[in-house]
Amino acid sequence: MPRPKEVFIKKLNEYLTRQRNKGRTERYSKEINSSIRRSIKILESHKILVGPKNISLHHLAVIRDSIPFGKDGIQKSKERHVEILRSFLKWCGNVTEPIQWPEHIPERPSISEEDFAKVMKGCYDAGDIRGATVLRILSLSARRVAVLRSRPEHIRRDSIFLIDKGRCNGKERIIPISSQHHLQLAQYLQWRQNEIQKVLWNNPNAEIPVGLIIWTRKNAMGTVGKTSLDSIIKACGRRVGIRLTSHMPRRMTSRALYMACKETGEPI
Repeated sequence: MPRPKEVFIKKLNEYLTRQRNKGRTERYSKEINSSIRRSIKILESHKILVGPKNISLHHLAVIRDSIPFGKDGIQKSKERHVEILRSFLKWCGNVTEPIQWPEHIPERPSISEEDFAKVMKGCYDAGDIRGATVLRILSLSARRVAVLRSRPEHIRRDSIFLIDKGRCNGKERIIPISSQHHLQLAQYLQWRQNEIQKVLWNNPNAEIPVGLIIWTRKNAMGTVGKTSLDSIIKACGRRVGIRLTSHMPRRMTSRALYMACKETGEPI
């Protein structure tokens, strides 16, 4: 007697062939294959894998609870996954009832002001001026794209000019900053200049980057990209044992602003 996994894979291959014959795109076929194989893996890990015709609402509930939420806590990816599985099971002759979805969706991950202060202290203790500057700009309710587009001339004595996401090369924003924040940014500008001079000492022909947040090596330098920026942010949180993403400081500031406006009755 064939094992449940073998039955699943055999039926899956037949189903994919049928979908291709109907003119479905290869992208859709990959989505089906990924969803069903992931479901098999989940049921195997819970040691409750059965054949396609014996899948019950209990099995679907286990799969639903085991699939992580999509980006920013969105539930649609989970629903899409289960619906693809139900369509496959229906083709196999197993008509299951629609599964119930919880109304509550987890809050988007944020960071408290106390934890953010720990992360900033960890940056300065480790001498990571660049990481502290990235987090400081993000905490001004800025997105990652705004940090990547920042330039040294955008920092002013009482404000910082940011180019956020949006049409026509981005939405321009001017955010006021305190004297303490300006002092921290000025410290980074001095560090940035020193790093550039070190590279130019070894390679006078090196191209000076225009971006605010830079990377440097012995003979080269440049503006950091998305992946490098994410690595800088994660490293800052890792020092103090806190999971950190680029959007957490923005949410922290936005939430504090919302609560303050709610208490005073002022429009946000």
